[in-house]
Amino acid sequence: PVALAARAPQQRGLETRQRLVEAALAVFARRGFDGASTREIARHAGVALAALPYHFKTKDALWRAAADHIFRQLAERFARSGLLRSDADLAARLRLLVREFVLFCARHPELHHFMLRAGGDDSPRLAWLVDTHIRPMIAAVRPLFH
Repeated sequence: PVALAARAPQQRGLETRQRLVEAALAVFARRGFDGASTREIARHAGVALAALPYHFKTKDALWRAAADHIFRQLAERFARSGLLRSDADLAARLRLLVREFVLFCARHPELHHFMLRAGGDDSPRLAWLVDTHIRPMIAAVRPLFH
């Protein structure tokens, strides 16, 4: 019983963190980094503003967690699609890549809004996004098309 009681707060903490990340993605996609406020993100997540620094030391850390979240979803979509298998011919792989990317973007328009907002400024966040997510994704897909 003690282990179950200890797990409940931890689970609530994970759920709160997830709600903050999802809310941050939506708000950053709509307003960009500079236009987003932590107050709006907390309100959108339905949590107290005081919960935010408990889970994320800075607004930048929250922005990075939001980027990690959406790109992890995209990578999982590609992995489930079988795109990373190289047994299909080049044309079939290209069709699958485009199809999966378009379907993902249709279900998650926040990806493009987030990217447009991030690309609008030449900031360390943009460099981090390219180094952490864009280049590795291109590197993973590139061998399938040679």
